[in-house]
Amino acid sequence: MWRYDHSLNPPAPMLDVVIATPGFPEHNVSLRGKLDIGADLVVISEQFVKGLDLPIRYHVRARGYDGSYRSCPVYVVDLKLNGFNVDSTPCIATRRDNFLLGREVLNLFFITLDGPNLTFDMKQE
Repeated sequence: MWRYDHSLNPPAPMLDVVIATPGFPEHNVSLRGKLDIGADLVVISEQFVKGLDLPIRYHVRARGYDGSYRSCPVYVVDLKLNGFNVDSTPCIATRRDNFLLGREVLNLFFITLDGPNLTFDMKQE
């Protein structure tokens, strides 16, 4: 069971995640990822694309929170989140400090949100 992150208003479920370049686990960065069931894919910061030297795999048409569409390059990363490994995960990049764990990853887990107690649980069975 994990606690929501209270630095956000309202508090939100977030995990510590290691993002790595596939095939090069030493090329990695650790940061907080927000569980976002509204996001189709994982969304990382543009600064990590350069730092991890991620190649563009293909492009998708993505709709932003403001409703506008744009063509986005798709990258592939390996994720390690609280003991779980999720390899070869497609993601897009935007200007942001944290990153979003979208349904591409979240649908691999059983997730229980306990809003009144500001806790959540995540299992893979």
